[in-house]
Amino acid sequence: RDGVLRDLEPRDDPLPFDVDVPWPLAVSLLVKERILLVTCNTTLSFLEFVFNSPAYNTWYFLAYMLIRGNQNYKH
Repeated sequence: RDGVLRDLEPRDDPLPFDVDVPWPLAVSLLVKERILLVTCNTTLSFLEFVFNSPAYNTWYFLAYMLIRGNQNYKH
């Protein structure tokens, strides 16, 4: 019973979770942070996959030869 009454009394020193933060803003910032983190990780993983794949090397070689061939082409 004493514990219940003590919990109902107002505290003079607010704990971190007692600070008034608008919940929609806090949740919005957390969601934005997570979306950004997932997006960056996905983009980096995709770029790593593309640049390390044999297909990328093949396309790079074909594009290089096409550009080089066009530079040597005389009208």
